[in-house]
Amino acid sequence: MSAAPPLQGQGEELGLEDADVPPERAVDPVGRDGCRAPIPWDPRPEHGWPAPPWLPWPPEPERRNVERLRADPSSILHLYRRLLALRRASPALHAGSCRLIEGPAGVLAYERAAGTERRIVLVNFTGERVAVAAHGRVEIASDGAGEGQPYAAVVAPAQALVLRV
Repeated sequence: MSAAPPLQGQGEELGLEDADVPPERAVDPVGRDGCRAPIPWDPRPEHGWPAPPWLPWPPEPERRNVERLRADPSSILHLYRRLLALRRASPALHAGSCRLIEGPAGVLAYERAAGTERRIVLVNFTGERVAVAAHGRVEIASDGAGEGQPYAAVVAPAQALVLRV
């Protein structure tokens, strides 16, 4: 029997990875304990918990914790918040049609549209800069680069963009 793939659980908005749960501490018979690791609230050794939790901490809790990520405007936590706010405000993103756009290898490109509102989403899964034919203004960039600026026709390595058309 092969091991179950990692599951996305609580804390993905903090960039948390699954905890490595030793077999003697495992509780869930189907192996979901790793994604149920406690959320570290601050960088202190107890990470904001009044007593030791029954599961081990996810990797790097001193760096990946709520307190530190709230204080860093470029953190994944703030990226999640910006994306959620944009999705709530945009009919195209929360209820619009979705159409795949042909793009270079390693890049996912699609358009969301509702009425006259359009957004293009570009995700570069490669480690290289990739030219992608599209136009619009960068509304959100996964790394914050170029937000509010016209799209420069290139997606950086491992970067995702939401363009307002």
